[in-house]
Amino acid sequence: MKRFLPLTLYTALALAVMLPLYAPGYLFLLDMVMAPQIDLAHWREGGALSPQLPLAALLKLMSFALPTDLIQKLLLTAALIIPGLAMERLARRYLSHPWTLVSGIFYMLNPWVYERFLAGHWLVLIGYGIFPLSLALLIRVLEAPSWKHSLAFAALCALYPLLNIHWAYIAYGFSALLAAAWYFFHASFSSITIKKLFLGGIASFLLIFAVNAFWFKGFFAPHATFPAIASEDLAAFATRPDPVWGVWINALSLYGFWNDEYLLPKDTLALWPLITFAVLALSLLGGLRLMRKKDPLGIALAITLIPVIAFGVGYGDTLTRPFAEMLTSLIPGLKGLRETAKALGVLAAFYALCAPVGLHYLIKICVPRVGVHSRPLALGLPALLCAILLINVHSMFWGFSGQLTPSSYPASWERVNEMLIRSPDVRTALFLPWHGYLAFPFTRGHRISNPAIRFFATPTIAAETVDNAYLFARDTQKPWDQTLFRLVQGISTLEDEQDMLRAHEVTHVIIAEAYGRDRYAPTESSPLLTPVLIEHDIALYRIAY
Repeated sequence: MKRFLPLTLYTALALAVMLPLYAPGYLFLLDMVMAPQIDLAHWREGGALSPQLPLAALLKLMSFALPTDLIQKLLLTAALIIPGLAMERLARRYLSHPWTLVSGIFYMLNPWVYERFLAGHWLVLIGYGIFPLSLALLIRVLEAPSWKHSLAFAALCALYPLLNIHWAYIAYGFSALLAAAWYFFHASFSSITIKKLFLGGIASFLLIFAVNAFWFKGFFAPHATFPAIASEDLAAFATRPDPVWGVWINALSLYGFWNDEYLLPKDTLALWPLITFAVLALSLLGGLRLMRKKDPLGIALAITLIPVIAFGVGYGDTLTRPFAEMLTSLIPGLKGLRETAKALGVLAAFYALCAPVGLHYLIKICVPRVGVHSRPLALGLPALLCAILLINVHSMFWGFSGQLTPSSYPASWERVNEMLIRSPDVRTALFLPWHGYLAFPFTRGHRISNPAIRFFATPTIAAETVDNAYLFARDTQKPWDQTLFRLVQGISTLEDEQDMLRAHEVTHVIIAEAYGRDRYAPTESSPLLTPVLIEHDIALYRIAY
C-alpha cells in the first residue's frame, strides 16, 4: 500500500483540480487548443517537422478510440501528476516518508505550475515534471556506473526533446553541472569508472542524435521558428511584476507569467509574500545543509540559484536585463526559451527539494528532546507544511475556482466545416479576423491561439501574429500580414489583392465573430465575395474571381 501512496495522493490532488473539467467540451486555453480531428500536418515549426511529431502521431492513434476533448483532459491531468511523482522519487535520496510526499506536492502545485496550466503549456509542464527524474537517473549512473543505468538515462535524454525541447535544454545543462559537481566534490573516480562514464556519455549522445535526427535540420533552418527568436521575444514576454511587491518578490514566489487574464491565488491571499519568505528561508537552510554534506545536487542547485533567479527576472527589471542579454548571447540555444520566466521552474525544484530538508533539519536541532522521529512531529509537521503549500494555490482546486469551464465549438462552425468539405471547388480558405490570438464568444472572452487551422478540415490560412510592440515590426513583414494590413487600413481592397489570393489558391473566406471583426466590414461587402452560409457568429464566402 505504501508503495502506491504517492501515485494515489497525487492523482487525488490532480482530480481535485480536474474533476469538474471532465464535463463534455474542450478547455480553451491560451496555447492549448484542440479540435475534433488531429492533423499531423499542423505539428510543424515554421514549416519544419516539429520535435513533437511522434507524440502527435500517438495522440492521433488515441483519437480513433477516444474523443479529443477527453484526450486533452487526460494530458492535463498527466501534466499535474508527473511532476509530483518525479520529485517524490528524487526526494527519497534525502528524506524519509512522509517528507518525500511534501516535496512532490510542492513541485506539483505551486504558482509556476498554476500559471503554466492556465496558459495551456502542457508540454512545458511535462518537461518540467520529468526534470527531477532525469536528475535521479543521472545520480544513479554516477553512483553505480553500468550499461543498464546509462541506457536508462540515455533513453530519457533522447526522448526528452520529443516532449519539450525547452526543458530538455535545461536538463542537459543542469546534468552537466551536476556531473561536474559530483566529480569535484563527491568522489575520486577510478580509471575504470571514468571509462564507463565516458562510454556511457558517448552512447547517450549517439542515441540522442539518432532519435532526434528527423527534426534537427529543419528546426535550425533559417526560415524556421528557432533561428528567428531574438531579444525582441524575450522583451515581449518579460517576467511580469506584482503591482505592489514588484518583479523580484513575484519571481521568488514563482509568479510572473506575462498573461494576466485569470485570477491568481495571491489576488485573494494577503499573506502570500510571508509564505514566500518562509519557503525561501527553509530552502536556503536545506540547501546549506546539503552543501555541508558536500552533496553534488545541493551544490549544483546552490551554484545556479542566484543566476536562475536573476535570469528568471530577466527583462522584467533594468538591473537584470543586461545579465539576461549577456547569457543569451554567450550560451548557444538559451534564447530559444523565448521567455526567461521558464527558468524559474528550476527555482521551484530548489524549493520542493530543499524546503522539506530545511524544516526537517530545523526540527532536529530545535527539538532535541522530542526528536524528529516522534510520531506527532513526524506526521504533523509535514501535514502542516502541505496545508500551507496548498493554501498558497487555493484557487487552483475545482477547476481553478470555476475559472475554467469546458465548452464546445459552436454548431455554426460545424456547419461551415461541413459546407467546405462538401464543396467541390474548395482549395484553401482564408480565416478572418487576422490575428494569432483571438477571443471568441465560446471561449468566454479568453484569448486563445487561433483555432482555425486545427478545426476546419479544409487547408486554412490563418494569422500567427500577436499585438505586441516588440514583435509587431518583425512579424508584420510576412506577405500575408502585409496584405491583411492593407485591407484593414483601407489602403487596398480585396479586388486589389486578387493576385495574392490566386497564388495561394484561396477559394473561400471565413469571417468569424471575434474581436476586430468590424474592421473587415469593407471586405465582407466586396463584390468578389459570394455568400455561401451566413450565421450570427460566422460567415462563409466563395471568391468569384
